[in-house]
Amino acid sequence: MLRGHDGGTVQPDGDALVPAAALRRLAGVQAAADGQALDEAWESEFTGMLAYAATKGWVTEDGAVRAHVEWRD
Repeated sequence: MLRGHDGGTVQPDGDALVPAAALRRLAGVQAAADGQALDEAWESEFTGMLAYAATKGWVTEDGAVRAHVEWRD
């Protein structure tokens, strides 16, 4: 499902790799649904989050963010 919507891929270990562009797109959709828009402050915080995630090894070379997924049976 992720791949079909350019939302990333599920890895063999069950984690997902989600492109930063997809996260921005989804955040923008949610903001618009709430009658808001993403602003410079949001972008600054998002960039900071990506930088922190990179220090933990959670960002791939192509900019996808590793996301832990809790799968339900």
